[in-house]
Amino acid sequence: MITASSATADTFTTVATVRTRRDAVQILGAFVTAAPITTTAAESYTAQWRVTNNALSLSTIASGGLNEGGAAATNIGHRVQNPMWLPFKRGSSAKPVGQQDILIEMAYHVPSPTDVAAAGAWLVYTATGAGGAGIPVEIADAYRTNPVYIPGSLVYNWDSEAGADVATTAEIALTNLEVAQDATGIVGFRQSWADDVFGAEEHLGQIRYTSSIPNFEPQEWPLPSTGAPLGTAVGVGGWNPFGGVQFPLWFPKEGDEIATITPNVSWVAAVTTSNPTVTADVAFTKAGL
Repeated sequence: MITASSATADTFTTVATVRTRRDAVQILGAFVTAAPITTTAAESYTAQWRVTNNALSLSTIASGGLNEGGAAATNIGHRVQNPMWLPFKRGSSAKPVGQQDILIEMAYHVPSPTDVAAAGAWLVYTATGAGGAGIPVEIADAYRTNPVYIPGSLVYNWDSEAGADVATTAEIALTNLEVAQDATGIVGFRQSWADDVFGAEEHLGQIRYTSSIPNFEPQEWPLPSTGAPLGTAVGVGGWNPFGGVQFPLWFPKEGDEIATITPNVSWVAAVTTSNPTVTADVAFTKAGL
């Protein structure tokens, strides 16, 4: 994540250089999002994203969040958007990608806006990990299309936690999520936020999940984002018509293992005026469901 991009159209700014694990097998794509840091004018904001790696012959440019505009001349409130999925496939079980540095950059499309944006990008890939369990077909199918929902056919149970006044750039740990002893794998996360106060500041952040399950990291997933309101913070607050964002995934767990997962929340810039409450849910499955 970065705190500011260039406001000049077609001038790319590095958002992240993501290093995959040594046991990485296949890159599936990336979630991307961006939000104006300060809205000073009624104008359109459209972004483009560039992803490159020479060793993998990866060089792609695609439109992605942010996409907003047409602002009135007075306060318009928050414009909450979920991260956008950009698919690009590299690697296979026969030819794994291994450890690679993937460069992800963002630029505005034309015309150049007045305001710079905060931006974030999260690479999604498979790895051999610690277990030999194959990826469920439902998870694989989700990433062949648009991975915005956790497959209900896999969900045995959920656990959920929330934290109030989660507002800083430093990580804040929420209460541990509990994974049932008879669960055999993690199949997804769901996360959201809601402001306590309507503040004139952008929201762009992530949750990094750590766990007692061996070899679990990295597990970093983006929160919904929003640009700063135009003008004084009055009127409409922030809300998400989708109730947050979901991420299907697969990570195996031994069937007799009691496990915990800790959500660690951070923002690219502090949201100490808004003082949001952040929620984090985990979905898990079991054998023979």
